[in-house]
Amino acid sequence: MLKIFAVLAASAVISGCVIYPTKSDDYDPDCQVNSMVLTLDSTELGLDCSGGDPRACLAIIGAVGPASAVVSGSIYVIGNTLHWLAHKGRCVLAPDKPEPPKKI
Repeated sequence: MLKIFAVLAASAVISGCVIYPTKSDDYDPDCQVNSMVLTLDSTELGLDCSGGDPRACLAIIGAVGPASAVVSGSIYVIGNTLHWLAHKGRCVLAPDKPEPPKKI
Protein backbone atom coordinates (compact mmCIF):
# COMPACT_ATOMS: atom_id res chain seq x y z
CA MET A 1 0.00 0.00 0.00
CA LEU A 2 2.84 2.36 0.85
CA LYS A 3 4.54 1.74 -2.52
CA ILE A 4 1.36 2.56 -4.42
CA PHE A 5 0.96 5.78 -2.45
CA ALA A 6 4.59 6.72 -3.10
CA VAL A 7 4.20 6.15 -6.85
CA LEU A 8 0.98 8.16 -6.98
CA ALA A 9 2.49 10.99 -4.95
CA ALA A 10 5.59 11.13 -7.15
CA SER A 11 3.45 11.12 -10.29
CA ALA A 12 1.31 13.96 -8.96
CA VAL A 13 4.36 16.04 -8.07
CA ILE A 14 6.14 15.72 -11.42
CA SER A 15 3.12 15.67 -13.73
CA GLY A 16 3.11 18.62 -16.07
CA CYS A 17 6.91 18.88 -15.97
CA VAL A 18 9.59 17.47 -18.21
CA ILE A 19 12.86 16.49 -16.56
CA TYR A 20 16.05 16.46 -18.63
CA PRO A 21 19.79 16.03 -17.99
CA THR A 22 22.23 18.89 -18.63
CA LYS A 23 26.03 18.86 -18.82
CA SER A 24 28.41 21.07 -16.90
CA ASP A 25 32.19 21.07 -16.67
CA ASP A 26 34.06 20.43 -13.45
CA TYR A 27 37.78 21.00 -12.86
CA ASP A 28 39.65 19.17 -10.12
CA PRO A 29 42.82 21.16 -9.28
CA ASP A 30 44.33 18.31 -7.23
CA CYS A 31 44.27 15.91 -10.17
CA GLN A 32 44.46 18.62 -12.85
CA VAL A 33 41.56 16.97 -14.69
CA ASN A 34 38.54 18.43 -16.44
CA SER A 35 35.44 16.28 -16.22
CA MET A 36 31.80 16.52 -17.17
CA VAL A 37 29.04 16.35 -14.57
CA LEU A 38 25.36 15.74 -15.34
CA THR A 39 22.61 17.54 -13.47
CA LEU A 40 18.84 17.29 -13.73
CA ASP A 41 16.73 20.28 -14.71
CA SER A 42 13.01 20.60 -15.31
CA THR A 43 10.62 22.71 -17.31
CA GLU A 44 6.86 22.96 -17.51
CA LEU A 45 5.15 20.95 -20.22
CA GLY A 46 2.99 23.88 -21.41
CA LEU A 47 0.17 22.02 -23.16
CA ASP A 48 -2.93 23.87 -24.34
CA CYS A 49 -5.82 21.54 -23.58
CA SER A 50 -8.63 24.00 -24.22
CA GLY A 51 -9.73 22.71 -27.65
CA GLY A 52 -9.12 18.97 -27.46
CA ASP A 53 -10.24 15.94 -25.53
CA PRO A 54 -9.52 16.60 -21.83
CA ARG A 55 -9.00 12.89 -21.11
CA ALA A 56 -6.27 12.65 -23.76
CA CYS A 57 -4.64 15.81 -22.43
CA LEU A 58 -4.62 14.47 -18.86
CA ALA A 59 -3.22 11.15 -20.09
CA ILE A 60 -0.36 12.96 -21.85
CA ILE A 61 0.39 15.13 -18.83
CA GLY A 62 0.28 12.11 -16.51
CA ALA A 63 2.55 9.98 -18.72
CA VAL A 64 5.18 12.40 -20.02
CA GLY A 65 6.38 13.70 -16.65
CA PRO A 66 7.02 10.34 -14.99
CA ALA A 67 8.45 8.85 -18.20
CA SER A 68 10.90 11.74 -18.61
CA ALA A 69 11.88 11.40 -14.94
CA VAL A 70 12.66 7.68 -15.34
CA VAL A 71 14.61 8.09 -18.59
CA SER A 72 16.49 11.22 -17.50
CA GLY A 73 17.17 9.80 -14.06
CA SER A 74 18.69 6.70 -15.63
CA ILE A 75 20.87 8.81 -17.93
CA TYR A 76 21.91 10.92 -14.93
CA VAL A 77 22.93 7.95 -12.78
CA ILE A 78 24.75 6.04 -15.54
CA GLY A 79 26.44 9.16 -16.94
CA ASN A 80 27.71 10.41 -13.60
CA THR A 81 28.92 6.93 -12.66
CA LEU A 82 30.91 6.64 -15.89
CA HIS A 83 32.34 10.13 -15.48
CA TRP A 84 33.27 9.41 -11.86
CA LEU A 85 35.08 6.22 -12.89
CA ALA A 86 36.92 8.03 -15.68
CA HIS A 87 37.84 10.89 -13.34
CA LYS A 88 39.18 8.52 -10.68
CA GLY A 89 41.16 6.62 -13.32
CA ARG A 90 42.73 9.80 -14.66
CA CYS A 91 43.45 11.09 -11.17
CA VAL A 92 45.30 7.92 -10.18
CA LEU A 93 47.30 8.04 -13.41
CA ALA A 94 48.09 11.76 -13.17
CA PRO A 95 51.88 12.15 -13.59
CA ASP A 96 52.30 15.07 -11.15
CA LYS A 97 50.53 13.36 -8.28
CA PRO A 98 52.98 11.90 -5.74
CA GLU A 99 52.52 8.29 -4.72
CA PRO A 100 51.26 7.70 -1.20
CA PRO A 101 53.73 6.20 1.27
CA LYS A 102 53.69 2.42 1.41
CA LYS A 103 52.80 0.66 4.65
CA ILE A 104 55.31 -1.80 6.01
